[in-house]
Amino acid sequence: MTFESIIECNFAIPEYVPSDARDLIERLLKVNPSERIGSGVPLSSTDKNDMDSLKAHPFFEGVDFASLHLEKAPID
Repeated sequence: MTFESIIECNFAIPEYVPSDARDLIERLLKVNPSERIGSGVPLSSTDKNDMDSLKAHPFFEGVDFASLHLEKAPID
């Protein structure tokens, strides 16, 4: 049943999940891979759903992807 739910994209996001995170999750978990945010053709002048659209999502506001690899992982 779990596998079928995954295939059918049948999931529930808890109410306490912030709206930006909720939107990102919903856009990443599209059944059709070509509809998923960031799945488009890189650097295409006609496909506006490339990785840049994923990076520009409000959930990632304030993230500097160019220097992210230089950051230390937070320790909690």
